[in-house]
Amino acid sequence: MSQLRVLVVGASVAGPMAAYWLAKTGARVTVIERFPGLRTNGQSIDIRTTGVTVMRKIPGMEAAVRAKRPNLEGLRFVGDAGQIYGTIRMTGNPDQQSLLSEYEIFRGDLAKILFDLSEDNENVR
Repeated sequence: MSQLRVLVVGASVAGPMAAYWLAKTGARVTVIERFPGLRTNGQSIDIRTTGVTVMRKIPGMEAAVRAKRPNLEGLRFVGDAGQIYGTIRMTGNPDQQSLLSEYEIFRGDLAKILFDLSEDNENVR
C-alpha cells in the first residue's frame, strides 16, 4: 500500500499543527503558503481547555509557549481619575484559568513554534 500524501494549504497556525499530527501518523505532508515568509505579526492568542490538552501531548511545546508568553501583571479597571477599581490576574494554575490565560502568546510566536515542530520532520516539506 502506498503512503498517504497530504497537501496542507496555509503555514500560519493551523497548517503546521495539522502537518505535525498527520506526519506522526506516517503521512507525507506538503505545506504551502502564499505569503513569501513566516507571518510573525498578529494579536495574542489564549490557549485554553482542549488546546492545553493538545499542547501537552507535543514534547517541548508547553515550555516553548511559556518561554514566549508576554509579561502580564493582570487586567486593571481604572476610572477617569486614575483610581484602580480592581485587577484580574492569572490564577497561577494552568488547569484553572481566569479571564487571563496562563498560556497567552502572540500569534507570530505561536506560528514560529508550530512551524519549528515540523521543520526537521522528514515527512513534512
